[in-house]
Amino acid sequence: MNAQTESTTDAQSPGQRANGVARPVIGFRSRILALVIGLLAMSQIAVMMAVLNTTSRSVSARAQDELSVGVRVFEELLTSRQQQLLGTAQVLSSDFGFKEAVATEDLATIESALLNHGGRIAADAVLLVSLNGVVTAATSSLESGKGFPFAALLDDAQRNGQATANVLLEGRPHQLVMVPVNAPVRIAWAAMGFLLDDRLAEDLQALTGLEVTFAAIGTDAEYLASTLTAADRVRLLAQIGDWPVEDGPAAQLNLADDSYFTQSTGLGGRNGQRITALLQTSRTEAMAPYYEVRNQLLLIAGLTLLLSLLGGTLMARGVTRPINTLVAAASRIAHGNYNSPVPRESEDELGTLANAFNQMQEGIAQREERIIHQAHHDVLTGLPNRSSIQQRLEHTLSGNRLTPLILILLDIARFKQINDTLGHATGDAVLLTVANRLQLVVEGRGIAARVGGNEFLVILEDQLRENAATAARSLLDSIALPVGLHDANIPLSLNAGIACFPDDGDAPETLMRRADVALHAAKREDAGQPFLYRSGDDERHLRQLQLLHDLRAAIDNDELVLEFQPKTSLADGRLVGAEALVRWNHPSLGRVAPDVFIPLAEQSGLIQPLTHWVLVNALAACAAWRQAGLRLPVAVNLSGLDVLDHRLPETVRGCLAAAGLPPDNLTLEVTESMLMRDAPLARTHLQQLRAVGARLAIDDFGTGYSSLAQLRQLPVDELKIDRSFVKSMTMDTGDAIIVRTIIQLAHSLNLKVVAEGVETREDWDLLREYGCETGQGFGIGRPMPAHAVDAWHKQWRQQPVPIKSPGDP
Repeated sequence: MNAQTESTTDAQSPGQRANGVARPVIGFRSRILALVIGLLAMSQIAVMMAVLNTTSRSVSARAQDELSVGVRVFEELLTSRQQQLLGTAQVLSSDFGFKEAVATEDLATIESALLNHGGRIAADAVLLVSLNGVVTAATSSLESGKGFPFAALLDDAQRNGQATANVLLEGRPHQLVMVPVNAPVRIAWAAMGFLLDDRLAEDLQALTGLEVTFAAIGTDAEYLASTLTAADRVRLLAQIGDWPVEDGPAAQLNLADDSYFTQSTGLGGRNGQRITALLQTSRTEAMAPYYEVRNQLLLIAGLTLLLSLLGGTLMARGVTRPINTLVAAASRIAHGNYNSPVPRESEDELGTLANAFNQMQEGIAQREERIIHQAHHDVLTGLPNRSSIQQRLEHTLSGNRLTPLILILLDIARFKQINDTLGHATGDAVLLTVANRLQLVVEGRGIAARVGGNEFLVILEDQLRENAATAARSLLDSIALPVGLHDANIPLSLNAGIACFPDDGDAPETLMRRADVALHAAKREDAGQPFLYRSGDDERHLRQLQLLHDLRAAIDNDELVLEFQPKTSLADGRLVGAEALVRWNHPSLGRVAPDVFIPLAEQSGLIQPLTHWVLVNALAACAAWRQAGLRLPVAVNLSGLDVLDHRLPETVRGCLAAAGLPPDNLTLEVTESMLMRDAPLARTHLQQLRAVGARLAIDDFGTGYSSLAQLRQLPVDELKIDRSFVKSMTMDTGDAIIVRTIIQLAHSLNLKVVAEGVETREDWDLLREYGCETGQGFGIGRPMPAHAVDAWHKQWRQQPVPIKSPGDP
């Protein structure tokens, strides 16, 4: 891989920029080289450090050995000089003439003897000290007649017969010995010493190869005798005060010109004075072999790293070339080119990776085909989805084509109940059946698609608006047949909304929206007939959508209200119950009729929360009346969807328990037409509600065309005669016969009867004559708030005649 390719590849890598700031990018080859060189460098450094540390310790140890040897030589030399001094001093003290001169106090002879004997060994100081410690004669500048300055040395000599010591004589270090002068008794002391000076230091340097320094501290002026240079002496003199007097371990001392391994040897001292000898060897000279080894190792390491860099570059190029081929292949795949296989250049892991790339390329191509298909088709039915049908419609309408089209939007009625009661697997089977039927019907004539959960769209070409309803009706007849599943037939009902091109719009979005508006109108009418879009339906549809949106908020925020219409006994006028009627005063649209918003709730899935709200509030009102002394059962209307909801019995039981009421305080009313939609399932759920303990009533009886056999099988307690029969029975003999027949039929089934629409005294009297137990209507009482029921009841009981005819006083 060349540098340009590597740079380009790395420049496209993710994470190159963070917060808009460019970050340096290290290529793969560079990382390989860095790894190889780094590992080699670390190993080289480790080896060098080990070797150099070992060498340094070895050199230091050797320097210390040299110092130790030098110290031993130094000590032996001082011992030898001491023996030489003792021998010469003893010869002097044994000389007869000298003893005679001492005894006779012949000072001239004494001084001559001191000079002669001291000169034989080149002694630097020879003294004669009296027994009382007074210097009698001396070859040094020490004045005669004064006290001997080394009282401790004299004491040692008196105790031991002789004594030796290193002392500071006249501010300079001397090796001094003291022996007695006996004639034959002790008459004096003879002392003789060597000066520890530069000459002695040079002699020791010649023997040991070390730098030697004698230092005397404690006098007014410090003394230094050394083999060091003048500059190093000055530096040493400045540091000598902190140096240990006694023998100590070798240490490193930095002077002006060099650094020295230094060994100190204490030589004693008297009267607060101390003398020390420093033996030193140059660190530079000692470390010379170390530096040579270090330089050789650095040269070897440098050559090794250079060769490794060259070898690593060749190896990295061999590794990155096939990787670069894979990068190019990945880029090609990223741009959708799946037709060029990656060449396999070797049989190693990279060759295996190239094969894996080829397999991946094939797999991606296949998956992309599936993804593209799934993106434009419904997974369950295989039909085109909403996105696909919209694209096809856009293509069809492009180019100002004038061929008429009709869009038929289909909806499976009560599909949610199929899912809820029979399960989603059954619901999927129904959807698949409808899709298959649609494909067979429209094949060669148009396109079918699934555009929603239970919604399908059919586009038929070359169809005029005047033929649209007929075509849609024919389509529904072909599809809306029972679905046979699991040895049972599921009845199928469909709603259809129609929009036509170019009459209802010339854009796909407009046509699909207006077909949806027409479908909502079809579901609202619930007539099982296809609906054509009509001008102005958009505004009505928008109003429906607003109501639907606001209805959800009204339920959640407790913005609905309940009114209660009294039900009285026709025999004696007693108040026997009240029907709860939900009302909605919209904040901007005003009062919305129940027959408007309740169907909306049924279509949108809000009927269950709406029914729950009514139950809770109706039972709360009933409990409040009961607490006030008015035992008044309450009736609540159920939607047909409520009856088909298997969760309703548990909901009713929970609401009764929350209100603290016996179940017989609640009557549930359901319309006859709703019961007939799915009589077997309705019967099952009504039996479950009966088991809860609530009373059941069939509302609007006489309009649902139910048979006597069906009615007999329903577990209900009463029938409510529809007001359409009651309001005209006093004037229409036919309606009177229907009302009387319904009452007789109900009594034959042991059911009570409630008549709706009682408005006049004549209605009251005729219904009582027919045996009807309960009446309800505007003539008795209009719907009223819960808090007004008690006042109405008190006023009602005071009337001598429950309902007055128009001519009554």
